Amino acid sequence: AYKTAPWSRIGVGLAILLIVPFVVLLTFVAGLIVGGWWLALFLLAAYVFVTLVAFAVVGEMVGRFTLERLGQPAAHPILALLLGMPILLIVTSIPAIGWLIGVIAVIYGVGVVAFALPWSAPTTPQAAAPVLPTAALTRPSPSAG
Repeated sequence: AYKTAPWSRIGVGLAILLIVPFVVLLTFVAGLIVGGWWLALFLLAAYVFVTLVAFAVVGEMVGRFTLERLGQPAAHPILALLLGMPILLIVTSIPAIGWLIGVIAVIYGVGVVAFALPWSAPTTPQAAAPVLPTAALTRPSPSAG
């Protein structure tokens, strides 16, 4: 995921991170009026969970990137996570700019998570068309029978 242009994932992540708090607030206010205000609490918990998962996803991506540079492109994803999370945490603890790197990591990670959802996968006619073997496309000869 880090090998392609990141702008779409950053844009989607930023949009989600900015829109969801307003949705939580609207859900809470509407819930106070008609009942069900507690649904906003579930949405808020999901929001926090997604941001934590997004940070971990970026940590795994940092680890995978590092392992590829070390000549281990086929390393297990858990190894990449165990290597990438400390690197990401160290980088985000840099004074004055670490917080910005952390915010960008969360924004990017939320975009990656959003694009990884099953209903966000792009559908193309080539992907939907079945691939038939060439033998299935030929007609049997009239003399074979």
